Amino acid sequence: MPLVRVAGDTYVLRGSPSTLFHVGEGLYIVDPGHGKKRAKQIRKEISGHSRSGVYAIITHYHSDHHSALSHNIPLDSVAAPRKDAPMITDPYLRTSLTFGMPLSSGDPLLPFTAPSIDVDTLLEPGPYGPLKILPLPGHTLGQIGVETPDGVLYASDSLFGPRVLETYGVPYHFNPCMAEDTLESLLDYAGSIEALVPSHGPIARGDEIRGIVEMNLERVRDAWSRILDILVEPRTVGEVAYLLASGYGVEPSPGMLMLVETAVKGYISCRRDYFEVSSSPRGVLWRTSRS
Repeated sequence: MPLVRVAGDTYVLRGSPSTLFHVGEGLYIVDPGHGKKRAKQIRKEISGHSRSGVYAIITHYHSDHHSALSHNIPLDSVAAPRKDAPMITDPYLRTSLTFGMPLSSGDPLLPFTAPSIDVDTLLEPGPYGPLKILPLPGHTLGQIGVETPDGVLYASDSLFGPRVLETYGVPYHFNPCMAEDTLESLLDYAGSIEALVPSHGPIARGDEIRGIVEMNLERVRDAWSRILDILVEPRTVGEVAYLLASGYGVEPSPGMLMLVETAVKGYISCRRDYFEVSSSPRGVLWRTSRS
Protein backbone atom coordinates (compact mmCIF):
# COMPACT_ATOMS: atom_id res chain seq x y z
CA MET A 1 0.00 0.00 0.00
CA PRO A 2 1.61 3.29 -1.09
CA LEU A 3 1.86 6.44 0.98
CA VAL A 4 -0.84 9.04 0.38
CA ARG A 5 0.28 12.66 0.29
CA VAL A 6 -1.82 14.76 2.65
CA ALA A 7 -0.02 18.07 2.11
CA GLY A 8 3.53 19.16 1.31
CA ASP A 9 5.98 16.71 2.88
CA THR A 10 3.35 14.99 5.02
CA TYR A 11 2.03 11.56 4.06
CA VAL A 12 -0.21 8.84 5.48
CA LEU A 13 0.04 5.09 5.30
CA ARG A 14 -3.62 4.15 5.56
CA GLY A 15 -4.79 1.60 8.07
CA SER A 16 -6.40 1.28 11.45
CA PRO A 17 -4.55 3.04 12.88
CA SER A 18 -3.13 5.12 10.06
CA THR A 19 0.56 6.00 10.27
CA LEU A 20 1.75 9.56 9.59
CA PHE A 21 5.06 10.29 7.85
CA HIS A 22 6.75 13.66 7.69
CA VAL A 23 9.84 14.06 5.55
CA GLY A 24 12.24 16.78 6.66
CA GLU A 25 15.91 16.67 7.53
CA GLY A 26 14.90 13.41 9.15
CA LEU A 27 12.02 11.01 8.60
CA TYR A 28 9.36 11.21 11.34
CA ILE A 29 6.95 8.29 11.73
CA VAL A 30 3.92 8.86 13.96
CA ASP A 31 2.10 5.80 15.38
CA PRO A 32 3.77 2.92 13.49
CA GLY A 33 0.71 0.75 14.08
CA HIS A 34 0.63 -2.99 14.60
CA GLY A 35 1.63 -6.25 12.97
CA LYS A 36 4.40 -7.67 10.82
CA LYS A 37 2.81 -6.42 7.58
CA ARG A 38 2.78 -2.82 8.81
CA ALA A 39 6.40 -3.17 9.97
CA LYS A 40 7.38 -4.44 6.51
CA GLN A 41 5.64 -1.46 4.86
CA ILE A 42 7.45 0.97 7.14
CA ARG A 43 10.84 -0.66 6.51
CA LYS A 44 10.22 -0.26 2.79
CA GLU A 45 9.47 3.44 3.19
CA ILE A 46 12.55 3.94 5.34
CA SER A 47 14.77 2.25 2.76
CA GLY A 48 13.49 4.64 0.09
CA HIS A 49 14.52 7.77 1.98
CA SER A 50 18.08 8.98 2.42
CA ARG A 51 17.71 11.02 5.60
CA SER A 52 19.89 12.01 8.51
CA GLY A 53 17.72 10.16 10.99
CA VAL A 54 14.53 8.14 11.41
CA TYR A 55 12.37 8.95 14.43
CA ALA A 56 9.21 7.26 15.70
CA ILE A 57 6.59 9.04 17.78
CA ILE A 58 3.99 7.07 19.76
CA THR A 59 0.94 9.20 20.61
CA HIS A 60 -0.37 7.00 23.44
CA TYR A 61 0.14 3.61 25.04
CA HIS A 62 -2.44 1.37 23.33
CA SER A 63 -0.79 -1.63 21.68
CA ASP A 64 -2.30 -1.18 18.22
CA HIS A 65 -0.41 2.09 17.84
CA HIS A 66 3.09 0.78 18.44
CA SER A 67 3.39 -3.03 18.30
CA ALA A 68 4.95 -2.83 14.81
CA LEU A 69 8.10 -1.49 16.49
CA SER A 70 8.77 -4.99 17.82
CA HIS A 71 9.41 -6.21 14.24
CA ASN A 72 12.87 -4.87 13.51
CA ILE A 73 12.15 -1.36 12.25
CA PRO A 74 15.46 0.54 12.06
CA LEU A 75 15.10 3.73 14.11
CA ASP A 76 17.34 6.32 15.68
CA SER A 77 14.93 6.97 18.54
CA VAL A 78 11.41 6.42 19.87
CA ALA A 79 9.54 9.30 21.51
CA ALA A 80 6.32 9.14 23.54
CA PRO A 81 4.33 11.40 25.90
CA ARG A 82 5.73 11.48 29.41
CA LYS A 83 2.50 10.37 31.10
CA ASP A 84 1.97 7.39 28.78
CA ALA A 85 5.57 6.15 28.53
CA PRO A 86 5.38 3.84 31.60
CA MET A 87 2.55 1.86 29.99
CA ILE A 88 4.42 1.64 26.68
CA THR A 89 7.39 0.08 28.42
CA ASP A 90 5.30 -2.16 30.73
CA PRO A 91 2.60 -4.34 29.10
CA TYR A 92 1.25 -5.29 32.55
CA LEU A 93 0.43 -1.67 33.36
CA ARG A 94 -0.88 -1.15 29.82
CA THR A 95 -3.54 -3.87 29.98
CA SER A 96 -4.42 -2.96 33.58
CA LEU A 97 -5.36 0.59 32.60
CA THR A 98 -6.91 -0.25 29.23
CA PHE A 99 -9.11 -3.17 30.30
CA GLY A 100 -9.42 -2.57 34.03
CA MET A 101 -7.40 -5.68 34.91
CA PRO A 102 -3.99 -7.13 34.04
CA LEU A 103 -4.06 -9.59 31.16
CA SER A 104 -1.23 -11.67 29.75
CA SER A 105 -0.13 -11.11 26.15
CA GLY A 106 -1.69 -14.40 25.02
CA ASP A 107 -5.13 -13.75 26.49
CA PRO A 108 -7.82 -14.08 23.78
CA LEU A 109 -9.62 -11.06 25.23
CA LEU A 110 -6.88 -8.82 23.82
CA PRO A 111 -7.42 -7.74 20.20
CA PHE A 112 -3.82 -6.46 20.02
CA THR A 113 -0.70 -7.12 22.06
CA ALA A 114 2.75 -5.61 22.15
CA PRO A 115 5.87 -6.37 24.14
CA SER A 116 7.75 -3.75 26.11
CA ILE A 117 8.83 -0.90 23.81
CA ASP A 118 11.80 1.20 24.85
CA VAL A 119 11.17 4.95 24.90
CA ASP A 120 14.20 7.20 24.33
CA THR A 121 12.55 10.64 24.48
CA LEU A 122 9.76 11.83 26.77
CA LEU A 123 7.58 14.35 24.98
CA GLU A 124 5.96 17.46 26.39
CA PRO A 125 3.74 19.94 24.48
CA GLY A 126 5.79 22.16 22.20
CA PRO A 127 8.26 21.75 19.35
CA TYR A 128 9.88 18.43 18.52
CA GLY A 129 12.18 18.84 15.55
CA PRO A 130 10.03 20.35 12.78
CA LEU A 131 6.84 19.10 14.45
CA LYS A 132 4.52 20.54 17.08
CA ILE A 133 3.32 18.34 19.94
CA LEU A 134 -0.21 19.08 21.18
CA PRO A 135 -1.81 17.71 24.36
CA LEU A 136 -4.98 15.74 23.51
CA PRO A 137 -5.84 13.96 26.79
CA GLY A 138 -8.95 11.91 27.41
CA HIS A 139 -8.55 8.71 25.41
CA THR A 140 -5.54 8.26 27.67
CA LEU A 141 -4.30 10.75 30.24
CA GLY A 142 -1.16 11.59 28.28
CA GLN A 143 -2.29 11.27 24.66
CA ILE A 144 -0.74 13.76 22.23
CA GLY A 145 -1.41 14.97 18.71
CA VAL A 146 1.26 15.89 16.18
CA GLU A 147 1.05 18.88 13.83
CA THR A 148 3.40 19.09 10.84
CA PRO A 149 4.72 22.27 9.18
CA ASP A 150 2.28 21.55 6.33
CA GLY A 151 -0.72 22.26 8.57
CA VAL A 152 -1.64 18.61 9.06
CA LEU A 153 -2.79 17.51 12.51
CA TYR A 154 -2.54 13.85 13.41
CA ALA A 155 -5.28 13.74 16.05
CA SER A 156 -4.64 10.16 17.19
CA ASP A 157 -7.64 8.69 19.06
CA SER A 158 -9.02 11.98 20.33
CA LEU A 159 -11.80 11.33 17.80
CA PHE A 160 -12.99 8.58 15.49
CA GLY A 161 -14.48 8.22 12.03
CA PRO A 162 -18.18 7.43 11.47
CA ARG A 163 -17.59 3.73 10.80
CA VAL A 164 -15.76 3.27 14.12
CA LEU A 165 -18.54 5.01 16.05
CA GLU A 166 -21.14 2.87 14.31
CA THR A 167 -19.23 -0.35 15.02
CA TYR A 168 -18.39 0.32 18.67
CA GLY A 169 -21.19 2.67 19.72
CA VAL A 170 -19.40 4.06 22.75
CA PRO A 171 -16.14 5.90 22.01
CA TYR A 172 -13.45 4.59 24.33
CA HIS A 173 -12.03 7.34 26.53
CA PHE A 174 -10.26 6.69 29.83
CA ASN A 175 -11.42 10.11 31.03
CA PRO A 176 -14.46 11.31 29.02
CA CYS A 177 -14.45 14.72 30.72
CA MET A 178 -10.92 15.36 29.44
CA ALA A 179 -11.95 13.96 26.04
CA GLU A 180 -14.83 16.43 25.87
CA ASP A 181 -12.50 19.33 26.72
CA THR A 182 -10.05 18.13 24.05
CA LEU A 183 -12.78 17.98 21.42
CA GLU A 184 -13.92 21.49 22.31
CA SER A 185 -10.34 22.71 21.90
CA LEU A 186 -10.16 20.99 18.50
CA LEU A 187 -13.25 22.92 17.42
CA ASP A 188 -11.34 26.13 18.13
CA TYR A 189 -8.27 24.73 16.36
CA ALA A 190 -10.10 23.49 13.26
CA GLY A 191 -9.79 26.72 11.29
CA SER A 192 -6.00 26.87 11.64
CA ILE A 193 -5.14 23.54 9.98
CA GLU A 194 -5.30 22.23 6.43
CA ALA A 195 -6.15 18.62 7.25
CA LEU A 196 -6.97 16.43 10.23
CA VAL A 197 -5.91 12.78 10.33
CA PRO A 198 -7.66 10.53 12.86
CA SER A 199 -5.93 7.27 13.70
CA HIS A 200 -9.12 5.39 12.84
CA GLY A 201 -11.10 7.19 10.16
CA PRO A 202 -10.86 9.18 6.94
CA ILE A 203 -8.73 12.28 6.47
CA ALA A 204 -10.81 15.44 6.99
CA ARG A 205 -10.30 18.78 5.23
CA GLY A 206 -12.07 22.14 5.32
CA ASP A 207 -15.57 21.95 6.77
CA GLU A 208 -15.13 18.19 7.25
CA ILE A 209 -12.80 18.93 10.15
CA ARG A 210 -15.47 20.66 12.22
CA GLY A 211 -17.94 17.97 11.16
CA ILE A 212 -15.93 15.04 12.52
CA VAL A 213 -15.10 16.91 15.74
CA GLU A 214 -18.76 17.84 16.31
CA MET A 215 -19.89 14.26 15.60
CA ASN A 216 -17.53 12.92 18.27
CA LEU A 217 -18.45 15.64 20.74
CA GLU A 218 -22.12 14.81 20.28
CA ARG A 219 -21.48 11.11 20.88
CA VAL A 220 -19.49 11.73 24.08
CA ARG A 221 -22.27 13.95 25.42
CA ASP A 222 -24.99 11.55 24.30
CA ALA A 223 -23.27 8.66 26.10
CA TRP A 224 -23.19 10.77 29.27
CA SER A 225 -26.92 11.48 28.98
CA ARG A 226 -27.69 7.80 28.45
CA ILE A 227 -25.63 6.77 31.47
CA LEU A 228 -27.61 9.17 33.63
CA ASP A 229 -30.86 7.65 32.33
CA ILE A 230 -29.63 4.07 32.83
CA LEU A 231 -28.58 4.82 36.41
CA VAL A 232 -32.00 6.01 37.52
CA GLU A 233 -32.05 2.42 38.81
CA PRO A 234 -29.08 1.05 40.81
CA ARG A 235 -26.81 -0.95 38.49
CA THR A 236 -23.30 -2.35 38.34
CA VAL A 237 -20.74 -0.91 35.94
CA GLY A 238 -21.01 -4.06 33.85
CA GLU A 239 -24.77 -3.70 33.55
CA VAL A 240 -24.43 -0.05 32.56
CA ALA A 241 -21.82 -0.90 29.95
CA TYR A 242 -23.97 -3.62 28.37
CA LEU A 243 -27.11 -1.46 28.29
CA LEU A 244 -25.15 1.48 26.91
CA ALA A 245 -23.54 -0.52 24.10
CA SER A 246 -26.76 -2.34 23.19
CA GLY A 247 -28.57 1.00 23.15
CA TYR A 248 -26.35 1.93 20.21
CA GLY A 249 -27.23 -1.32 18.47
CA VAL A 250 -23.97 -3.04 19.40
CA GLU A 251 -23.78 -6.61 20.71
CA PRO A 252 -20.43 -6.39 22.46
CA SER A 253 -17.94 -9.25 22.74
CA PRO A 254 -16.46 -9.79 26.22
CA GLY A 255 -13.30 -7.88 25.29
CA MET A 256 -15.26 -4.99 23.83
CA LEU A 257 -17.54 -4.91 26.86
CA MET A 258 -14.51 -4.61 29.13
CA LEU A 259 -13.43 -1.54 27.17
CA VAL A 260 -16.91 -0.03 27.52
CA GLU A 261 -16.78 -0.75 31.25
CA THR A 262 -13.53 1.24 31.47
CA ALA A 263 -15.22 4.14 29.67
CA VAL A 264 -18.25 3.96 31.99
CA LYS A 265 -15.93 4.05 35.01
CA GLY A 266 -14.38 7.14 33.45
CA TYR A 267 -17.75 8.88 33.21
CA ILE A 268 -18.58 8.00 36.82
CA SER A 269 -15.14 9.02 38.06
CA CYS A 270 -14.92 12.38 36.34
CA ARG A 271 -18.45 13.34 37.46
CA ARG A 272 -18.45 11.49 40.75
CA ASP A 273 -20.77 13.96 42.51
CA TYR A 274 -23.62 12.91 40.19
CA PHE A 275 -23.79 9.41 41.69
CA GLU A 276 -24.45 7.58 44.92
CA VAL A 277 -23.11 4.11 45.60
CA SER A 278 -24.15 1.02 47.58
CA SER A 279 -23.17 -2.62 48.03
CA SER A 280 -25.22 -5.66 47.02
CA PRO A 281 -24.80 -9.36 46.18
CA ARG A 282 -24.54 -8.22 42.54
CA GLY A 283 -21.55 -6.05 43.41
CA VAL A 284 -21.11 -2.29 43.75
CA LEU A 285 -24.24 -0.46 42.57
CA TRP A 286 -24.28 3.07 41.19
CA ARG A 287 -27.32 5.33 40.89
CA THR A 288 -27.91 8.83 39.64
CA SER A 289 -28.26 11.18 42.60
CA ARG A 290 -29.27 14.30 40.69
CA SER A 291 -30.53 15.36 37.27
